[in-house]
Amino acid sequence: MSIEEYLSWRTGAGDVPLARQLKAAIAATGQSLYAIAQATGVAAPVLQRFVNGERGITLETAGKLATYLGLSLLPEPHL
Repeated sequence: MSIEEYLSWRTGAGDVPLARQLKAAIAATGQSLYAIAQATGVAAPVLQRFVNGERGITLETAGKLATYLGLSLLPEPHL
C-alpha cells in the first residue's frame, strides 16, 4: 500500500481500531521497522511484535508512532 492509498483508506477508517490504523500507516511508509524504531525511539523488538500482532502497545508508544507518521491521536466525539 502506498502512502496515497493509505490516506485514501484512512479517510473512511474512522471506526477502525487504532492498532490497525497504525499498522497500515507503518506499512504505507515502505520503511523498515528498524528504521521506524530508530526514528521514533521505540525498541525494534516492541515494534516488530506489535506489527506481527503478538502484543499491544502503550499509549505513549502509539503517540510516538503517530507523531512520526503524521497522525493525531484524538478522542472519539461523544454524541
